[in-house]
Amino acid sequence: MARLKIKSPGKKLQIKAHLSFGEHWNPKEREVLESTPPVGFMRLEMVNGRSAFYSAPADMTLERYLDGGLDRATFFRMIMQIVNVLRQIERLHLKFANLEMDPTWIFLNCHSRDLFFLYQPLEMPGDPVSPHKLLNMLANAASGYDTEAKAIDELRRLTAMTAVIQNSDLEALVLKYMPELQSGFLYSSRKKQPRKRGTMLMEDYEED
Repeated sequence: MARLKIKSPGKKLQIKAHLSFGEHWNPKEREVLESTPPVGFMRLEMVNGRSAFYSAPADMTLERYLDGGLDRATFFRMIMQIVNVLRQIERLHLKFANLEMDPTWIFLNCHSRDLFFLYQPLEMPGDPVSPHKLLNMLANAASGYDTEAKAIDELRRLTAMTAVIQNSDLEALVLKYMPELQSGFLYSSRKKQPRKRGTMLMEDYEED
């Protein structure tokens, strides 16, 4: 994967990606991301030679956010957002291997709780990364809060017993416990919510 650097000037988080040796951008995938960015993806702002720049209205990594735990609504909503992103990868005929599933490179708007995923349009990506580890991290963060223990156990069984998790199985699990949550409304909420204690905004933060 391309080398990444996080920059956060003001309220818009930015990522700079620089191709590693032997890597090339995929022009067709670039066109998809630049014309109409799929919902939940970071916006590909510009490609300049071997560097690309992405942005999102986010202020925190998912990794940091999970340190504070997950309430019930956020837990189920995040699972549905993951389902939504994976379905768009299929619909647009993109490569799963180009999607970053590491919570270090998944970003969150701490007010709306919207997730933003980084997709790098590489010509020859590496091996695809499954969502199992990410889903288990969500389960661990939700444990001990107001989420039903049965729901957390069911998610853990899915990741432990299924090599390839079906989007329909994840959606069925969520709607079983939270039927009012529909994937079509995942990114419609912009109501400001208080930041949880112990979290940290990514102001003036860079990572090499």
